[in-house]
Amino acid sequence: MTAISVSKPVRVLAMYGIFEPSDAHIARMRSLGGEIMVAKSEADALAAAPSADVIFGHRYLRQTVPHAPQLRWVQTTAGGVDRLPCEALHARGIVLTRTTHTAPVIARHAHTLAWTLQRQLPEAFTRQRLARWDPAFDWLPAPRRAGVFGTGNIGRAIGALLQRDSIATIGIKRTVTGESLPEFTELHPFTAARDLLPTLDWCFLALPHTPETNGWFCEETLRLLPSHALLVNVGRGQAVDSAALARVLQSGYLGGAALDVVDTEPRPSPELWA
Repeated sequence: MTAISVSKPVRVLAMYGIFEPSDAHIARMRSLGGEIMVAKSEADALAAAPSADVIFGHRYLRQTVPHAPQLRWVQTTAGGVDRLPCEALHARGIVLTRTTHTAPVIARHAHTLAWTLQRQLPEAFTRQRLARWDPAFDWLPAPRRAGVFGTGNIGRAIGALLQRDSIATIGIKRTVTGESLPEFTELHPFTAARDLLPTLDWCFLALPHTPETNGWFCEETLRLLPSHALLVNVGRGQAVDSAALARVLQSGYLGGAALDVVDTEPRPSPELWA
């Protein structure tokens, strides 16, 4: 917990999204001198907001900020900041920090999705339901190079898992300024992405939603990937044009796609469902 010099106990409002703080976590925060309030509903959050100095989490953040005159610090657990009331926080001089404590789980999810497609488990499950013994599969080429778009906590965790698989990991980020990230074999700026796509067997997206990333994976971009490539998106759905992806898949191009997010939630198109 970041230290704040005050003459009274810091009042912390915890509202971590889909995760509720454990008793041990609450006890740990109290041991550091905080007075902890836990919001399990929007009503709880609004009732606690007027006395909150700090908010941990983001579940009811937009609703509570206007009713929190003492608020000085928000530590969000959101995967990105595009859905946070950043302008309102900035206008009031409220400090915003972020911790992506779910990064290891999301990375493991992305890694599992890729291997699920690579090993054709959906087809195996279908044959099992039909009680059909058919051991023949059209295997995809073994993955040798994987691109990870977005090198934040989630992207780096994905890169670390891929390196354990002896897969060359290519990190693609907005800018590269000479830094070295051990989770990646190579680092390239986003401006080089189109040249890199034809070299990738797997393509992971852990991108934020920004004007630059919105719809960047259109039909033209998707077809720059090799025809056997797999696409896995665990970032923001708006990075991929779902209609374009459906057309590409229906044409038989790409080895497959695994989408944790789509650009038309909660109603993906019938073509994408299929």
